[in-house]
Amino acid sequence: MTQQRMPFFESAEDATRYAIAASGKAPKQIACALWPDKSPAAAHTALMNALNEGRSERLTFDQHLFIANFTGQYDVLRYAAHQCDHSQPVPQAPEEKAAQLQALLFQRAGELESVLASIKQLQARTAA
Repeated sequence: MTQQRMPFFESAEDATRYAIAASGKAPKQIACALWPDKSPAAAHTALMNALNEGRSERLTFDQHLFIANFTGQYDVLRYAAHQCDHSQPVPQAPEEKAAQLQALLFQRAGELESVLASIKQLQARTAA
């Protein structure tokens, strides 16, 4: 496997295998993070089996996403976009994400203030 970005992958497992290799993180480290309740050897075996397309074990999409986030390699998203005829994902800058979250927080704070005002009105009616 080369370390250049592949334009497409044959499967989600192929994309995740590539991402693990490109991340430089040991598969056992990733497996232990994915399955903290398993022994390191059992977790590693489970990961290797799930990424082996000849085996019946499979990762869920959420587990593929966990590995993508853990490794910082989002090849599985590129694979999914390609399979669904969607444009390739574009990473979001942390500043942009923070601004979106702050705007959402202010919006929700306003909604909560409205709910609180409604509760106070109801309480005032029942007390009268």
